[in-house]
Amino acid sequence: MEPSLKTDTTKILKKLIKFYKERNISEKEEYEFTESFVDKYLLENNKASLLRTLGLTANAEAFAQHYLLKGEVSKGVNKLVQGIHWMYKYIQLQNFYTRTTPFLVYKFGYAMGISRLLGKDEILETIMAKFEEFLRYEKTTMVTHSFHTSFLYLLYKKYFTSLEKYFDNEDSIYVRLLVNIEKSNQELMPLLIEACDNHLIRSSAMSNKVIDTEFCCLDLYPYEIFCYLLVRKKMGFETPIIPHKLMETLVATADLSLATYHPEDDVLLMKILSLLERGREIRF
Repeated sequence: MEPSLKTDTTKILKKLIKFYKERNISEKEEYEFTESFVDKYLLENNKASLLRTLGLTANAEAFAQHYLLKGEVSKGVNKLVQGIHWMYKYIQLQNFYTRTTPFLVYKFGYAMGISRLLGKDEILETIMAKFEEFLRYEKTTMVTHSFHTSFLYLLYKKYFTSLEKYFDNEDSIYVRLLVNIEKSNQELMPLLIEACDNHLIRSSAMSNKVIDTEFCCLDLYPYEIFCYLLVRKKMGFETPIIPHKLMETLVATADLSLATYHPEDDVLLMKILSLLERGREIRF
């Protein structure tokens, strides 16, 4: 079930902004940290562990939010885009028949949302196909864990009714957003504000208070709400201004089109992918 939690989301937001803005690890240290994992897994001759290195996108997400809050927009959006490319490769190379990964429940929604907002259709289509493959082996996932992932999947599929097989709570904010997607901006506004609160309640700041639920991956960038507004825009609705502090941060207002990141120039990513291609030399 989704959490029902009454809390002051303003305090959560302030806590998150303080945490990301004051982050004290350097970009060089982050690179060396990730590279050390690669070297460790090479010594172990373990392909599965090396693949998990691509799942270390939490660092990129944290740095993206740090740089954006410090006003370093170019660095911030590039880190965000780097994170989605790493996660894309991580998901693309999964073999769900032999091994499913609960960690992916949290990451699928992030990958769906950011790739859609960036207009990276090839990545989005691959993610969707892999998610459907994942569901064939994790049949309970949709209704027990992946609330915002289910929401983004259904937005992509344009399924706005008969949602009971996707959610175990008909009063879920995600269900109410989907079934009311054709309402006017004025009618929808209370739900959009609630969705902002919900994103904060599902943030890392609440991980010790909300148990057994899915968390959104970018604490200060409500990508699931932006995707919802994008779908409505394509339906002919104007994009409303949501009067919520989450939507006013330097992270949420970042222009993703400013990114100049290219995966082929990412030396560490290319190194990992090259090693993964040597499948006969590195065992599962």
